[in-house]
Amino acid sequence: MLTSEGRIVESCAFDASSYRADDQTMTYAGEGTLQSYAAIVIVLREGFIPARASMF
Repeated sequence: MLTSEGRIVESCAFDASSYRADDQTMTYAGEGTLQSYAAIVIVLREGFIPARASMF
C-alpha cells in the first residue's frame, strides 16, 4: 500500500510475472527486462510529493 500524508494513493503495479503487452514479442521483451532488473513498476493515478510518501 502506498500512502501520502496518511492517505492511500490509488495505484497499480506489475512485475515480470504479471506484465502483458498486446504483442507476444513485446511481452517477452518486457518480462525479460523487468526480470533482469528485479523491477516492479508502480503507476499512480495522481502525482504526489515523494518526500511525504511512504510504502508498506
